Amino acid sequence: MKYLILGSSGFVAQHYIKHLEKNKSIKIIGLDINEPVGKKSKNLEFIKSSLLDRTSLKKILINTNPNYIIHLAAHSSVAFSWNHPYESFTNNIYCFLNLIEELRILKSNAKVLLVGSSEEYGQVKSTHIPLKEITNLNPLNPYAISRATQEQLAKVYTNVYGINIISTRSFNHIGPNQPSHFVVSSFIKQAVEIKFGLRKNLTCGNIEIIRDFIDVRDVVISYDLLLKFGKPGEIYNICSGKGYALKEIINMIKKIIKIDFDTVVDNSLIRPIDNQIIIGSNQKLIDATGFNQNYCIKKSLIDMIKIETDRIQYAYNMNGLYGISNI
Repeated sequence: MKYLILGSSGFVAQHYIKHLEKNKSIKIIGLDINEPVGKKSKNLEFIKSSLLDRTSLKKILINTNPNYIIHLAAHSSVAFSWNHPYESFTNNIYCFLNLIEELRILKSNAKVLLVGSSEEYGQVKSTHIPLKEITNLNPLNPYAISRATQEQLAKVYTNVYGINIISTRSFNHIGPNQPSHFVVSSFIKQAVEIKFGLRKNLTCGNIEIIRDFIDVRDVVISYDLLLKFGKPGEIYNICSGKGYALKEIINMIKKIIKIDFDTVVDNSLIRPIDNQIIIGSNQKLIDATGFNQNYCIKKSLIDMIKIETDRIQYAYNMNGLYGISNI
């Protein structure tokens, strides 16, 4: 079996590659505009290219002839989409449209996983929680609109042209080595820096909002299950089914690290429009694939804190003097 992972140098893709490596019979091909960071997988055939280059993309699809395609290539930051709405929208739309159009022309039978976002749901009434796939969409930011548009394109290309596309609405990810511009990893980085005496307070935006967090290691398992058992044309929530206010996450981090600190609101981190509560139902995913969640939020936070602590200890050559390895 051959897997083509688009956006293969990103956070989720790196965990997916690690998951796929457990099966030695799988050939993994990665495509990204950026080289992989850190230790490169021995089982990965990496191709540096852009999905915006249709000529190159067509050659890659012909040469690799993948069985499965995982579309993870996108500008995935809501904050980035507010600051760069045109770039965010056009990049996300054309990267996906170029892919499925070339698959149509080539009459490919590859199974495609389109990774979308819970941001597509937008602001909802409390009576609609937990969110189900049948809930009406109300995207409120450029990123969410781009994801909802991708989903509509997937529907057309599946129903009209027979392209095998399965779509997800993936909720907030957390997990080891998540970039620090995401909210929970930012909290952890700042909290560990406070532990080391490198800063005094934790800077944040609106910490009253409630989000459904799921560990990236569970996410990639769900993606692989959907490629095997999901139905083309269907949409599946990828979530834990549990919601936490951001202030609750901060309190959990405090308890794990065993310190206390103040939070300072930075108005620049508050979005122009935000969803107060996003909690999903993963029942459809479970029914279709038998998915079982392996990581609770506390375990995810502990693993992330350990990695960030080790990073700072190494960077500042502290030799464990202020370590928190006993968490």
